[in-house]
Amino acid sequence: MMPGEEEPTDVLVFWGPGGYLEGAVDPAARVVVDGEHYAICGNTGGFRGHGGRRFDIAFHDGRTATTRNLWHQGTVPPEWRHRYPDNARFVQAQEGVQA
Repeated sequence: MMPGEEEPTDVLVFWGPGGYLEGAVDPAARVVVDGEHYAICGNTGGFRGHGGRRFDIAFHDGRTATTRNLWHQGTVPPEWRHRYPDNARFVQAQEGVQA
């Protein structure tokens, strides 16, 4: 974006202050890997993110998580990466994350 240009409304509504992600995604369930934003959702039956594929996640703060219900919200726009910085990485189960 060039100086003086306004942020497109749909981008603000999703990524910006008071936007969708701020209210809809629990910060503890927020996963950002290589600038891609994901949300860990509850493992209740039915429709699951990524078809129920298993994801093992190691957060930079030392937490780990395994989920079969991970939803992708998209690439964090560069101007919003200060709000949603990388906070985790995907790992293989043999690296120490247990199912």
